Amino acid sequence: VEMQVPTIPTVNLGDVITNSAVINPTNVVPMNNEATLSQIVVGSYDPNDKCESHGGKIALNEFSSNDYLTYTIQFENTGTANAAFIRVEDELNPLLNPNTVEMVGSSHDYNLKRIGNKLIWYFYNINLPPSSSSFSSGHGYIQFRIKPNAGYTIGTIIPNKADIYFDYNPPIITNTF
Repeated sequence: VEMQVPTIPTVNLGDVITNSAVINPTNVVPMNNEATLSQIVVGSYDPNDKCESHGGKIALNEFSSNDYLTYTIQFENTGTANAAFIRVEDELNPLLNPNTVEMVGSSHDYNLKRIGNKLIWYFYNINLPPSSSSFSSGHGYIQFRIKPNAGYTIGTIIPNKADIYFDYNPPIITNTF
């Protein structure tokens, strides 16, 4: 028997999952042909993510061409040494207007470069410590706002994600929001 547990958010760390199996054989006395197993979901979790302040759904009658989408990109150093340099890249969806990008805030000093539809934040000399040694200082974030291009309608979906590079390691890719 092989089972696969769905990922977060279908199940969450700490949830209890109970599985049962029953075999109904022929020509055998069915005294011990049932089993039940309950287990707590455990695992690692990478908190780097991207979200938008409206929570994923916007009522069309509550959003106008003057309104912005406000995105937050969160990152955390879960490594074993300080991150000296962090680069965050966000390839904006074509339904977003890159000329309307405005920074709202960030956890650390940065340089922002825009190349076409791509936003790149550089955190030089950030020295972000591992969160295992200093939980509060091992985290960072970027928050910006942007307007969608005209022409969106009910049901329009604007997916977006970001790539986070710690020093010169491969990217940590956020969720697609």
